Amino acid sequence: MKPETITAAQARRIALTAQGFARPRPAAPGRRELLKTIERLGVVQIDSVNVVSRTHYLPAFSRLGAYPRPLLEELAWARKRPLFEYWAHEASLVPLESQPLLRWRMQDAHDGVGVWKGIAKFLRERRDFVEKVLDEIAARGPSPPPSWSSATRARAAGGAGARPSAPSRACSGPAS
Repeated sequence: MKPETITAAQARRIALTAQGFARPRPAAPGRRELLKTIERLGVVQIDSVNVVSRTHYLPAFSRLGAYPRPLLEELAWARKRPLFEYWAHEASLVPLESQPLLRWRMQDAHDGVGVWKGIAKFLRERRDFVEKVLDEIAARGPSPPPSWSSATRARAAGGAGARPSAPSRACSGPAS
């Protein structure tokens, strides 16, 4: 039996259709259309890079057109939400229905297996550092580490006069 072949143009059309680009854009996309788009994609990478827009807003925009961006925030972070945040490849938003498929990776992370070994070791050995960072977050709310003062980073690293540890420097960008 001879294998079937397709042209490059057909392959592109199949790939674009599978990614949701062949459908007409809805006139007024709402929650249902946004959630369906994300479910079709399976994962949306979260990224704070803001050249045009934070990149996790762009996959839906490219498929739906202009949509109310607060809807994505609601789907991801509201009390009852259909998405969850997970390190699926990078920091990502993933449909809640996929969570059982990722439990083996969550267990590996918990157990410190494979790529998670170094992180698990750090969490065990530097629990004091983790607790201080969590205390800072509780005190000031979510904020990027570069916005913390040097004194705050030093406190989290071990005290007002302490030299920040490598993880603290890594959170605040390259060492100068």
